[in-house]
Amino acid sequence: MIKNYITPALENEVSDAIKDTESDVIEREVYSVFKPIYYDRRGSTGGGLGSTDNMYAESFVNGNTVSLSVENQTPPNDNYKHRKFSQYSVAESVETGKGYDYFPNGEMESRPFTQKTIEELKRNKQHIKALKKSLERRGLKIK
Repeated sequence: MIKNYITPALENEVSDAIKDTESDVIEREVYSVFKPIYYDRRGSTGGGLGSTDNMYAESFVNGNTVSLSVENQTPPNDNYKHRKFSQYSVAESVETGKGYDYFPNGEMESRPFTQKTIEELKRNKQHIKALKKSLERRGLKIK
């Protein structure tokens, strides 16, 4: 069955392509537009929002449909355990601009990296290229 080829491709090569694209978008849309003064940024290599290690992929099979979800689950910075954290995750805080307890009103400018990642994937098609390459590597002929 084709699902037996698609599912591992989604969970590996395709999710890696999506994570890499999201990390690049975070560098451009989040890190480069704001330099923190109240905290030390962990960055893409230090366990921060742009780290692909904090992005989790899960595939779902429903009948003849196989889908993939990639979620950024970056945990709060361990160096700031003494701070109270809002109900927002790190990704939600960056996306919405809400939940920053070190600002008087708890808000700052939103930096919606998820939508920008979707737009970038529509443009560069890295997820589609990864799927094709993975299926070909598994012996399927792809047009």
